[in-house]
Formats: sequence, structure tokens, C-alpha cells
Amino acid sequence: MTRLLAILFLFGTTLAEPMSPRLERDLLDALYRAEGGPRARRPYGVLTVPVRHAAHARAVAREVMREEWTDWECAGRPGTFPRWFARRWCPPAADARGHRNLVRNLEAMLRAANLRAATTP
Repeated sequence: MTRLLAILFLFGTTLAEPMSPRLERDLLDALYRAEGGPRARRPYGVLTVPVRHAAHARAVAREVMREEWTDWECAGRPGTFPRWFARRWCPPAADARGHRNLVRNLEAMLRAANLRAATTP
């Protein structure tokens, strides 16, 4: 049984489709702005590990985002990825208002980024 679970886990994580570089960039940019941008004391809202500077915080956020993308893919893509990611980045149980704001801001900023991309030659 343990061997079967290990095989399912390995194949489940390797069959996930990777996030597109454009979507990753847009999500990270949206997260940066949603969490306070250049004025934030904690860039990207990274609270779990000490970060040295904004680039380090972006790398931490990128790694978490990639892990959550894989989990979301393996779960069958329930709902939208920004909502899935927000449930992990800012859990509603920890900060209900912050969670709602993060979801709203991420989705609005992604819509704006998609609109800019569609209208830019």
C-alpha cells in the first residue's frame, strides 16, 4: 500500500503542467502590488521566512506559487488558481478580510494585465 501511494504521489506531481512564464510573472507582479508594493515592510507579504530584500521575497513567493500550481493541477484545477493560491498565501481563518482583499486584488490585476496584453501589439 505504501509503495502504491508513493508511485501515485510521484506520478501525480510529475504530470502537472507547468505554469506559463507570462502567467507566473503577472501573478507575482499582482501579488507584489496587492501586498503593498515598494512601500510594504514585508515585500510580497512573505511572513514565514526572513527575507533580505525584495528580490529574495520574490524568489520565495515564486517557489510557493509553483508548488501551489502543482498542487492545484493535481487536484484537478478546482476553481481559479488565484483563489486557490490566496487560500494558502493568506488563509481565511487567519485573516478573513485580508483573504477577501487578496483574492479581489489578484483577480482584478490579472484581468488588467490580460487586457493590456491583448491590446499591446
